[in-house]
Amino acid sequence: MRLSFKAKVFFIGFVAMMAVLPSCKQEKSAAVGTPVEVPVVAVSQRDVPIYREFVGQVLGESDIEIRARVDGWVMGLHFTEGGPVKKGQLLYSIDQLPYKTSVDQARGEVASAQATLANADANLKRIRPLAEINAVSKRDLDAAVASYDVSRAQVDAAKANLENQRIKLGYTEVTSPIDGVIGISKIQVGNYVSSLGANGF
Repeated sequence: MRLSFKAKVFFIGFVAMMAVLPSCKQEKSAAVGTPVEVPVVAVSQRDVPIYREFVGQVLGESDIEIRARVDGWVMGLHFTEGGPVKKGQLLYSIDQLPYKTSVDQARGEVASAQATLANADANLKRIRPLAEINAVSKRDLDAAVASYDVSRAQVDAAKANLENQRIKLGYTEVTSPIDGVIGISKIQVGNYVSSLGANGF
């Protein structure tokens, strides 16, 4: 039996449709079966912190390096490393003996200069009335005045030196310049410190 072209196309289409219909029914029946559970989360609006990690270095508001202002042997540490300190608190003490000796020597120089000044003053007081009545020469009066002026200048210089030596003696006690927390000391009792050192305490 011979089929026309249209009949062939119709026959192939019919066969294909018959093959597809059973599979559609199976998919539909599977889809209509048990319901699928879907998880539900309640949504709320809020600020979420964002965390980031960075490499950094922490410094205090004032980071002060403590240095020696005089040379000498460290005789004492008067604080706990890593502990709090108050402004003016004694931190280090440096050997005071050489500086006390310098103060005593400067005090002696002041006394000597004052004695020389007293002698020059007395000499000037004797010569001035004699010069007024021409009992001594003008040259003697000028020499007495010059000697008095030099002696007075020597007293001033000796007093300035004494004050300078007292200041150096005061530097043997190193105190805290601020309230804060002190770090780890690089210097221990028995170490020698220098005012010209590259590093502080």
